[in-house]
Amino acid sequence: MKFTHALALSGAAVCLTACQFETTSDPSAPIWAREQSIEAIGRASIEVLPNRAEFGVSYRAQAATAAEANALAITRANLAVEAMREIGEDAVRITTSIDVEPFYEQVRIQVSEFEEAVEENIHPNALIGYVAIASVDVESSDLEGVATLRGAALALGPSEAGSVRFFLDAGVELQRTVFAAAVADAQARAEIVAQTSGDQLGSLLVLREGTQSCLGQVYGAPGQDALRSDASDRIVVTGSRIRRTAYEAVSELDLTDSSLATGSISVDDIVEAAEAFTVASDFDPHRMTARVCAIYAVE
Repeated sequence: MKFTHALALSGAAVCLTACQFETTSDPSAPIWAREQSIEAIGRASIEVLPNRAEFGVSYRAQAATAAEANALAITRANLAVEAMREIGEDAVRITTSIDVEPFYEQVRIQVSEFEEAVEENIHPNALIGYVAIASVDVESSDLEGVATLRGAALALGPSEAGSVRFFLDAGVELQRTVFAAAVADAQARAEIVAQTSGDQLGSLLVLREGTQSCLGQVYGAPGQDALRSDASDRIVVTGSRIRRTAYEAVSELDLTDSSLATGSISVDDIVEAAEAFTVASDFDPHRMTARVCAIYAVE
């Protein structure tokens, strides 16, 4: 059976998957409208494992002066950074920032007969000290080693620690792979239409990448023609065998502000303790999708 439709110059012709259209003699029409043609929408997706991981920690210190608070927070953060660089080497990328704020005495204010509010007395005479926060953001391409990397940061007792986030930094090769799969899917769909109508599929006239039909809007949800890579069959668990418990590691480290200020904690101490602070994490494959519209001649 042939599916025919008069092609309007406005491009209002619509097909859901693959359709064949009548030709027009209008010389201003595109080449694929001047001969019998079939449009097909190609869809594909591939699943690949993530190749990047990131997490963040922050170290808080309190002191009577801003300089002292900054020094304590920065010392703790720098020890973590040095330990993580030693563990991760070229696979790790680290960025840091430091914030410092004053804090004051709190005073109670009578809001109503039965209610009080606590507010800071922001006045120089009420100044108590300063709080410094050194934030460390880490990105690593070594997913199997990211747990040990994060363990080094946790060994120094951050005041805040976020979860590990896995993501995919898709390169050109992966993008080409899913695009080629979508093109192949479009050709297969067009061949089905040609065979159904008793014709033979000809040369490719138009190929456009994107979510829209070449001839008009496509209605309905896209198909799920999955092209799964071998990587999707693997489950990777980050982490390592813990030789010591975290409690044992903490008891061996003197993480007081005085010990940090005197430099009694070394990078090697942190690297050794990192194994005890590893937390295993699984991550799921990420899906990349592509969609194309193609118009083929009919022979």
